[in-house]
Amino acid sequence: MKGAGITVSTVIWWIGCGLIFVGALLPWAKLGIFEKNGTEGDGVITLILALIGAGLALIWTRSRWLAIVGVLVAAIVVFVGIYDMADVASGKTEFLGEEIGPDIGEGLYLTVAGGLVALGASISNSISAWKRAP
Repeated sequence: MKGAGITVSTVIWWIGCGLIFVGALLPWAKLGIFEKNGTEGDGVITLILALIGAGLALIWTRSRWLAIVGVLVAAIVVFVGIYDMADVASGKTEFLGEEIGPDIGEGLYLTVAGGLVALGASISNSISAWKRAP
C-alpha cells in the first residue's frame, strides 16, 4: 500500500501503537474485585511511547534513523510489559493451602501484543529504510 509515503508497515505500526494506547488504559493487574490500570503505574510510560511512536510514523518513512528509533520505542514497550507481567505473577503466595495473588490483566496482555506488533512493523520499516537510503 503506497501513497503519500504510507506503507503497510506504517499502518501496522499505527495499529500496534493503538493497541499499546488502549492497553495502558485497561487493567494490568486484578485481585478479586480490585483492579490496577496501567496508568496507575508503568502504563504511563507505554502510553507516552505509543503517542511518540504514532507521531514518528508520520515522518519515519524517509529516515533510517527514525526507523531505528521506532524499533527502540517498541522494544521498550515490550520490555516494560514483560517486566510488569513477571512482577504481577511474582506477587502470588500461598494462604491456607491455596495460591492467592494478583492476576495479569487484559491491558497488560494488550500492551505486550501491541508492542510486538509495533516491533515487527518497525523492524520491517527499518529494513526498507536502510535499503532505500544511501
